[in-house]
Amino acid sequence: MSVEITIDADRRRILSRFSGRLSREILQRYYDALYAHPRFRPDMSEIFDVSAVTELDLTADEIRDFSATTSANTSKGHGVRVAVVAPTDLTFGLARLYELSQVDTTNRICVVRTMAEAEAWLEAPAEDAAADG
Repeated sequence: MSVEITIDADRRRILSRFSGRLSREILQRYYDALYAHPRFRPDMSEIFDVSAVTELDLTADEIRDFSATTSANTSKGHGVRVAVVAPTDLTFGLARLYELSQVDTTNRICVVRTMAEAEAWLEAPAEDAAADG
């Protein structure tokens, strides 16, 4: 599993790209690395790209557990906007489960099939994006 984190401080944007196998343990390591990144700020928007994931080793319970972790951290501050790029039916379905588990949080999640859709959603005014996500 490979995770590449790119932070564009000027745009206040994180790009996280995953490839290979994705598991709950890998998600936690990624999350810890993101929060430790020197340019990370908790109010940055993010594109979470799983386009190159070839194997999913995640259960629905593990998705909900990861959701609880992320919502606990953002409840201490500002909600964030995260566009999940999930082109396959399986990644899309699991990403939607994560999105639905964030409904009662200050986070706004939108699962899309392409990078262009992710960029467009994040570029939209927050009011418009909230209606879509």
